[in-house]
Formats: sequence, C-alpha cells, structure tokens
Amino acid sequence: MGGVNMQNLVTKRGQSSGFTMVELLVGLVLSMFIVAVTITYMTTSSRTFRVQTNESMIQENARFALEVLTQNFRLAGLNASNNFSNELAVVWSDAKCPAGEAGLADGAIGTVVCTKDGANDATDNNSDRIAIDYMVDASKSSSAVSVFGCNSHQITVPAGDELRLASVFWSGDLDGDGVRSLYCQTYNLQTEQAEGLALPLVDGVDRLQFQYGVDSDNDGVIERYQSFTNMGAANAGDVRAIRVAMLLNGGASPDQNFDSEQQVNRSYNLLDAPASAFNDRELRQVYSTTVLIPNTLNKVGT
Repeated sequence: MGGVNMQNLVTKRGQSSGFTMVELLVGLVLSMFIVAVTITYMTTSSRTFRVQTNESMIQENARFALEVLTQNFRLAGLNASNNFSNELAVVWSDAKCPAGEAGLADGAIGTVVCTKDGANDATDNNSDRIAIDYMVDASKSSSAVSVFGCNSHQITVPAGDELRLASVFWSGDLDGDGVRSLYCQTYNLQTEQAEGLALPLVDGVDRLQFQYGVDSDNDGVIERYQSFTNMGAANAGDVRAIRVAMLLNGGASPDQNFDSEQQVNRSYNLLDAPASAFNDRELRQVYSTTVLIPNTLNKVGT
C-alpha cells in the first residue's frame, strides 16, 4: 500500500515557501529605483513649478512697471507755460543738481532731486534715476484743482495758479528687506520739497536704465539715443522719446526666488550701461520699451 513520504512533503514545502536571497536583492533594487524615480520626478516638478511661478511673477511685475512708467513718461512737458523763466523740459535737471548729489536709492530724499545716471553711484546700485517734469495748470480754473502724484499723494493747486512737479523714479531698497523695488516720489519743483512719501510700486526691480531720444534740430526725427550724461542737461528740452530697460527678479526673498541649486555667475546688459554681474541663484529677466513723448510734438519745426 502506497503511503505518503512525510520527509519529502516537508522538504518540498520548505523549498516552496519564502524568497531566495537573489529574489530579495532584486526586489530591493527595484524598490529603490522606483523610490529614486519618484523623488526625482517630485523634485523636478517642484522646481519647474517654482521657476514657472517666478517667471509669471516677473512678467506680471514687468508689465505693470512698464505701464506705470509709460503713463508717467507721457506726462512729460505737460501744460508748458511761458510763466516759467525756463522752458518746461521733459526730464528735470538744472544747476541746482551737483554732479556728486547723493542718490535716492538707499537714503532719505534730499532737497533737490534730478535726473541722473547711476553708473558711478553705488547708492543707486548702478541704476539710473529719472525726474519727469510736468505742470498742473489751474490758471484758467475758477476752483482749485486736485491731482494725485505717482506716489498716490494728493496735491491741490489753488484756482488761478500753476504748480510745477516732477515724478521721480528709481530702484532702491528703502525698507532694507533685501529686495529692490521701483520707487516713485512726487516732488514740488517750486518749493523744492517732496510731496508725500516715496512709494514702492513694483518689487524685484534690480536695475533701471534710461536713454533719451534727442531731436536737437526740431525736424521731427530722433537723431540719437543717449544716456543723460552723454546727452547733457542742456538738451533736456529736446527729448522726444525715452527708452527704458529693467532687470527684474521674482520680487520674493532671495531664498524663495531661485532657478538653480548652485550659485551661478550671470551678467546682464541694459542699454549702454556696464554689464550687471550677479553670483547667486536668483532668476532674472530683462524687459525694455521705448515711449514717445506726445507733449513735445508741438516743438517740431519751431
């Protein structure tokens, strides 16, 4: 009578249960590979999302900054009047502005504010400053005229009077948070006093450069674009266009606005200014535009 060999049965069951060492190693390697791929994917996705978010923020800030500057540039020379001894210029600068005047970027506003190239001014972080010259005319009004400056400060001009103002723009870090911003200050050119406080308009503006399109013979053709230093204050009344270039980052703190895990040497060229060099991880982009000054068209041919 045939019987069951218990020893063989136990041996077969023992051989068929569990995993061999090779199988365990293969499974472990596959698991580690899957985990590594998952971590890499999540890290890449997180970095891509962060970079795209920063790029979107930079583009949004650039559009807003260029829109604000364009609107204010088009006020240049507005309501020019013969009541002033000097013709209303597009950008304001005169003998009251010494060459060594301290910049606005990281200090209190002075008693005199001028258009000024910042290439040799460390306080301006190698950025230019521009003062847009215009006038509020209430000379023919029977009531006072109120306007808001570029810093949202309300200014009232009495009936029958005129007031000459300047909108001053520069790149600075007045609050000391490590993020430079586009600032604006409204300045009373007649009292030589600031109107209200400096207002940060857009965060993340690392550099700000300007060039001025000059039509010195009033034939309606811009002959050249130059920095303010090369153009000279004497030609400020011949400016027919302003070209602006900005270098922007995401406007966040440096530890949140980066596109590289390692510090990288990068340089950026803005108009005719010296190259701006950085050694960090921050994402930056350059934006520029050229704005024609409509209030100067009546000077063509005169």
